[in-house]
This record gives sequence, structure tokens and C-alpha cells, in this order.
Amino acid sequence: KPEMTSVDKLLIQGIRSFSPQNQNVIEFYKPLTIIVGQNGAGKTTIIECLKYACTGEFPANSAGGKAFIHDPKVAGEREVKAQVKMRFRSVNGKPIVCTRSMQLTEKASKQNLKTLEGALQTYDQTGQKVSQSYRCGDLDKEIPELMGVSKAILESVIFCHQEDSNWPLSDSATLKKRFDDIFASTKYTKALLEIAKQRKAQKASVKEYKLKLQIATNNRDQAAQLKSEIESLKASIEEGEGDNKTLEERLSKCNAKIETLRKQKSEFANAFSELATHKAARVEMERISTVLIEQIKTMLDESDEELKDMLSQFDNETKNAASRLAQFSAKLKELNAEKATFERKLLTFSEESGNLRSQLKRYEQLRMERDGLIVEFTGRYEIVGFEDAPFNSQQAEQVVNLANEKMIKLKEQLTALKATFKSKSDKYGKTLESFQVEIRGLSNGNEQIKRQVENNKRTVEQTSEEMKKKKQYSQTLDAVEKKKEDEEQGLKVAQGQAAELEKRITESMKQKTKLDKQMAEASAVIQQLLLQTEARSAIGHKKNELKKKKDEMTKILAKIEPQVKKHLKQMPEVSKLKSQLEKEISAKSKQLSELDRKWQDQKNQHSQAKGKFELHEAQVKSLKSDLADKRKKLSVVGNRSLPDLIKEAEENIGKRNKDTIMTESASRMYGKYLELTKQHDECPLCERSFQSKEKKSFMLKLEEMLNEVPEALRKNKETLKGISS
Repeated sequence: KPEMTSVDKLLIQGIRSFSPQNQNVIEFYKPLTIIVGQNGAGKTTIIECLKYACTGEFPANSAGGKAFIHDPKVAGEREVKAQVKMRFRSVNGKPIVCTRSMQLTEKASKQNLKTLEGALQTYDQTGQKVSQSYRCGDLDKEIPELMGVSKAILESVIFCHQEDSNWPLSDSATLKKRFDDIFASTKYTKALLEIAKQRKAQKASVKEYKLKLQIATNNRDQAAQLKSEIESLKASIEEGEGDNKTLEERLSKCNAKIETLRKQKSEFANAFSELATHKAARVEMERISTVLIEQIKTMLDESDEELKDMLSQFDNETKNAASRLAQFSAKLKELNAEKATFERKLLTFSEESGNLRSQLKRYEQLRMERDGLIVEFTGRYEIVGFEDAPFNSQQAEQVVNLANEKMIKLKEQLTALKATFKSKSDKYGKTLESFQVEIRGLSNGNEQIKRQVENNKRTVEQTSEEMKKKKQYSQTLDAVEKKKEDEEQGLKVAQGQAAELEKRITESMKQKTKLDKQMAEASAVIQQLLLQTEARSAIGHKKNELKKKKDEMTKILAKIEPQVKKHLKQMPEVSKLKSQLEKEISAKSKQLSELDRKWQDQKNQHSQAKGKFELHEAQVKSLKSDLADKRKKLSVVGNRSLPDLIKEAEENIGKRNKDTIMTESASRMYGKYLELTKQHDECPLCERSFQSKEKKSFMLKLEEMLNEVPEALRKNKETLKGISS
């Protein structure tokens, strides 16, 4: 059952005296709401806002709406945004919220008013909020229809402005136009014009749909092309997998070389330790030979033959030692050369490792971009199972297959919707033509009935005149009265036919409204198809980007394949490539760090030994210098005994320490007295109040004594230092 439209609430922000910073809400109570306030408080503004929310018309004498918005100069801003929000219930009892927004910008020489898009918020069958944006003109038409009241009644009757309330006293032409708008006397003519306009629009829509059908055909061809591209992409992925296997083989070879280098490194370390052992043995042998030579000089008890045998034996040992020394020297040179080779290889490995890291980083970026595209695509079309990245190659291929299936389903839906829309369009066209014929017939019948009513009225008037003329003829009076009654009965019948005709016209308009809604639904379906077409185009674009990214990834993998196989035993999976390369780089870095650490250990041991020697030498010099100073000081003492001198020095030190403590205590006491004097106007010792200038002189005296304390402490410390020395 239709109800009367009612307004529940009104929100005003940035309109006239209402601040743009605050949202002012007015609630309307039933059955009556009285608005009371002082002049300028905003009573009229509330009515103006209601009118603007319903019709979109600014108040009279508001400079095209600029004076309707809060002045930016008063707000102290360059730009002011205003909003009017009205909640009302439609004729069906549904709650609806209408929102209108404006923006007024203050420029150097003028103000610029901009009306923003409006919005209508309703509730669907499940109770969820549904909001839809409208252009201002569409909103101006939509709200009066929802309220069940024409725009003319809202403007001229319900929300009539006080400055425009004297319109019934206007001239006849203006008054006729107002009443025509209020009672909608021209709506039938406008309905016929609107039907013709709709027919023309339908023809244009048919042309547009044909054009869209051509676009859809082109999209289908593009989809076929994309399918072929996907097949080629799968082939390239298989080829890339073969390349990955080759990279794995080369990587295994690199790992074998690395293992060989590790063994050579261990041999190199063993050779170094053996060389150090032989060097120590050589030093020991030289020491022993020196000792033996000295012993030979002192005692030679053996015979000449024994000495000759010993000499020959010693010569042999010397030759053997020289040959072994030469061997060790040659081996040392070889080891140094191998060390240099290893260092060059390690440098090469470091450079290759850096290149691999950069290429791996680029690969990770491409993979992340691919995962982002997958998440965006699956989120847009609500595909479950692809919410969290990263994705492997199988999941990426699965997404491509789902995209193909989605595109096929969309094509089928598009074909079905086109067929449905074509049948509905033909049906609506036929229905519109029949309605046009019926409305024309009803209009002609209405005109005939009106002419018949006018004729009947004239006949009644003529009969009345004849009755006046023939009152003296009583014999004909009854016949005339009967004729008059017949004419009046005919007039009532004609009026009933006119009412029936009005009712049929009303039903026709309701059917027209229903057809308009169906056409709007069809337009919404077409809009959805257009959005799906755009989505398919976007999918094609994303697929092209994905193909490019995969090509770049394949090129990068092909480029880094030799280097990866050089360092790893086999080419790992793409998802594990980064971790394995990092492990290999870490192992190489550890090996290099271990070699550097051993070298630094040897170097540090030598430096420590040298530092210890220099430290001991410096300590000896320092001790000698201290000893000389002590002897010099002892020589100054003279004839006095050392215990007497020590006792005298201790007495002086105690005296100076006592002076220092007293001075510091006096400093704290003076500071406390000075602070108390500043806070109070009395002496801190005797608690006597100060006279006019006594406080100032007392504070100056305390400050002088405090300033003398640091100098006294410094002198005591210097004296103590001299006594101690």
C-alpha cells in the first residue's frame, strides 16, 4: 500500500551560516516539527537545503548558488566544501539517503562554484547498503519520482521560498505556466514526445549494439590469437626446462672443480706447515752445528781417521740438507704460484658471484611481478586458491588455463545476453508501437468526449433559456424538464467515460514506467557486458606483459646458465636457484676468509712478538729513568733523615687536605645561604629582616666569597701535588 513520503533527517555542512568544519544534523519528528530561532540563526537555510536536496535548485538571489555556500573569506580558507544530506522514506516506505556536494573556490578576481556528483543510498533485499552515484541532472529527476511528488509542487508549494511566496499574484502567463507545471497538464503531450524520442534512442542503441557486436567479434579473434600465443609460451617454457637441465649439468662440473680446488688448498696448507717444520729444523741444525764447532775447537780427542770420517759424514749431511733446502725452496715457489692462481680464481668467482646475484635479483623481481599479476587477476574474478604468493610454474600455467576457461564462459554469456537483449528489444519495440497507437486512440476519444461534454453543456444552456421563454406554456414544461434530465444524464455518462479514459491513460503510463525500468535493466546488462569486454582487453594486455616477463626470465636464465653450472654441480629449480647460489657464495667466502684468517694469524703473531719486545724495551728504559730520578731526589735531601722528611710531608698533606675540606664545606654553605636569601627577605643566620640595601650587599658579599673558592681549591691542589712529588 503506497504511503506518504516523509523526511527523517537532514545534515548540513558549509551552507550559509553553518560551518564547513562541523556536520549539523536536524531530525524531523512526527506529526509536526517546529523550528524556532533568532534572526540569522538559519531557519530559512534549513528550508532552502530541503528544497536543494529534493530539486537541485538554488535559492533566489543567491548569485547562482555562490551566496548559498559558506563564504571562504569568513572561513579563512581558499576553498570551502559544502554538503547537504537528506534521509527520507519513499512512497514504498523504503529508507533512502540523498547526498549533494558542492565546492566554492576563492580566486584572485572571482569565486568559482563547482557542483560535484550526487549519490543515492538504498538497501537491497538482504538489508545491505547500496550506494550509486548520479549526475546532478539525473538526481534532480530521480528524487521527485521516489518521493511521488512532482518537482513543480516541491518548488512552488512544499518548499516555496519566502522571497518567492507571492507567485500566485504574478501575471497571467507566469501563473498559467506555474499551474500547468503543478497539475502536469502537458504530461500526455510530453509522453508522446518521449515515446518518439525513446524509439529514436532505441534505433541508435541497435546501431551501437551492432558496433559492439563487431568489437566482440574482434575480441574473439584476439582471444584465438592469445590462445596460440599461450601454446607458444608453453613450448618456450618446456624449452626453458631443458635449458635448466643443461645448467644443472654445468653446475655439477663447477662443483667438481671447486672440490678439486679445496683439495689443492688443503695440500697447500700441509706444504706450508711442512715448510715451517723444515725451517725450524734448519735453524735447530745450524744451532747444533755452531755448538759442535765450538766443541770441536775445545776438544778433539778422536784420531785423524775418525775425524776424517766424521768430516765426510758431516759434508754428506750438509749436502743432503742443502738439497732438501733447495727442494723446499722450489716447492715454496710452486706453492706461492698456486696461491696466486687460487687468489685469481677466487677473484673471478667473486665477480661471477656478483653477476649471478644481480641476475638472480632481476629474476626475483620478474617472478614477483608475475605473482602480483596472478593475485590481481584471481582477486578480480574471485578465483580461489591463489591468494598467497609466491607461485611456481605449474600454478602460473593453471592460472593461464583458468583465464582461458573464464574467457570462453564470458563469450558464451555475451552471446546469450545478446540474443536475450535482441528478443527483448524487439518485444519492447512492438509493445511501444501498440502503446503509441492506443494512446493516440485514447487521446482522440478523450477529445471527442470533451467536445460532446461541451455540446451537452451548450444544449443544457439552450434548454434553460427556452425554459425561461416558455414558462407560460405549462403543457410543454414537463417535456422540457424531461429533456433537461435526459441531457444531464448524458452529461454524467460522458463524465464517467472521461474518468474511465483517464484511468486507462494512468494504467498506460504505469506500463510505460515498467517498460522504462526494464529498459534500464537491459542497459545495466549492456554496461556489464561492456565492463567484461574491457576486462577481457585488460586480461589480454596482462597476458602480453606476462609473456614478455617470461621471455625476459628465459633470457636471463639462458645467460646465467653457463656461470651457474660452472659453480654448481647441476642447474637447480628456479625457486631454489637463489638459495643454492647464496649457499655456494657463502662457502667460497668462508674459504677465502679462512685463508685470510690464517695469513693474518701468522702476521699477528709476528707483530705481537715484535710489540712485546718493543714494550719490554720501553719498560726497561722507563724503569731506568725512574731510578735516575729517584736517585737525584734522594741526593737533594742532604743531612736530614728520610723518616723526618716523610713525617713532615705527611703533616703538610694532612693540613692541606683539611683546608680543602673546609673550603668545599664553606662553598656549599655560602651557596645555600645565597639561595635562601634569594627566596626570603631575611638573614638566613639571625633571621632578621633586611633593610633597604642590606639584602643586595649581603648577596654580593656571598657571591664574592663563592668566586674565591675555586682559586683557593686550585692553590691547595698545586701545593699537595708539589709535596707529593
